[in-house]
Amino acid sequence: MTSACAGSIPACSASSTNTSSTMEKEPIFTQSISAGTRVYYMDVHSDKKGQPYISISEVPTRRNPGKKDRRRIFVHLEDIPKFGEAFAEVAKYITDNTKDGTLALCN
Repeated sequence: MTSACAGSIPACSASSTNTSSTMEKEPIFTQSISAGTRVYYMDVHSDKKGQPYISISEVPTRRNPGKKDRRRIFVHLEDIPKFGEAFAEVAKYITDNTKDGTLALCN
């Protein structure tokens, strides 16, 4: 897992050079997770009003044949606590119910 902080690049200068709504400005903070045939990125951005949000992306690597579509979801400030709690519960469920690499299905 790697992290980087774009602290040397002021957030306001990145948005002031953004002339297109389709352009993605540089993240304020990022974490990347290398996972075999894909890389996950968790980026912190701020919207036009300065409100922070998280962008979570899945990007296939070159080792993964086929189309290289980036998949992305956005988690807005007001949803971050709920998202974090739900993610922790799902991760705990998988950890608690996995034996020998297989998920034990519960009825």
